[in-house]
Amino acid sequence: MPSKRDSIYLEIAGDLKDSQVFFSEPMANHTSFKIGGPCDLLVIPKTGDDAMKAWSKCRNLNVPCYVVGNCTNLLVKDGGFRGCIIKLSPYLSSITRDNNMLIISSGTLLQEALEASVRFGLSGLEFSAGIPGSLGGAVTMNAGAFGSDIGSLVKRVEVYTLDDEKHWIPASTLDFSYRHSLFSDRKDLLILSVELVLTPGRVDEIQKTVRKYLRERRAKQPLDLPSAGSIFKRPQGRYVGEMIEMLGLKGFSCGDAMISPKHAGFIVNTGNATAEDVLTLMEIVKKRVYEEFGVMLEPEIVVIGED
Repeated sequence: MPSKRDSIYLEIAGDLKDSQVFFSEPMANHTSFKIGGPCDLLVIPKTGDDAMKAWSKCRNLNVPCYVVGNCTNLLVKDGGFRGCIIKLSPYLSSITRDNNMLIISSGTLLQEALEASVRFGLSGLEFSAGIPGSLGGAVTMNAGAFGSDIGSLVKRVEVYTLDDEKHWIPASTLDFSYRHSLFSDRKDLLILSVELVLTPGRVDEIQKTVRKYLRERRAKQPLDLPSAGSIFKRPQGRYVGEMIEMLGLKGFSCGDAMISPKHAGFIVNTGNATAEDVLTLMEIVKKRVYEEFGVMLEPEIVVIGED
């Protein structure tokens, strides 16, 4: 006989007609870090209706629920996640053009959005070249690179609320700042779509910029090993990788988690790293940086789950 908790998960899953549903699924199979314990219930919806249904059902049944895009900025602890994770990529993907604006579903990968913008001759997303996340995830953390960020392009965001209503929120109220937005704090809103305002440009010039940024990313970042991108937010006036390198910590390891010899701002999984390996390494770095430079580093990656 299934436990009460399992019965609740079965009830949630039973209402989903167009989703992939996994029970006790290792999140290492889904995160870019290749790390993560089992999630009680993982839902990968193929329709927006199923995403809203799963999210609403979890709330109504008091089931802890966490929504992710492409799991590229995420560390799931080794004990896994007690509750439901809703993964919006890869199926909730669509792009609609309206003159110089693109309306993009939240599960759409940034690279798909970039490729579409290049085809349409629309400039603005070039900075995202090589960033593996989804639009919803990018908006939530206000992802950026090369002096630009997604928040500067957002006109409005369509959300689903706890009242089972859909509405658009204008960018002026989304509290965009460095690696932060309204959605960083508000877990009572489910991002459905994002409307971006881009600038008409020449396709060849846009492609040239994209190629340049891709070259820079490949030259500086450890793209050959699993990671979650930059581990720490950049403090005002300092570079995280530079401080870590000055401490001689490039290549330093805890288990199979290693500070990348290529870019000290990244932690890479060299084999079978655990979340504990990564978190231990992060604490060592934070302590050493604070002792030497008086700077308290803040994580850029999101950490969820149980030890």
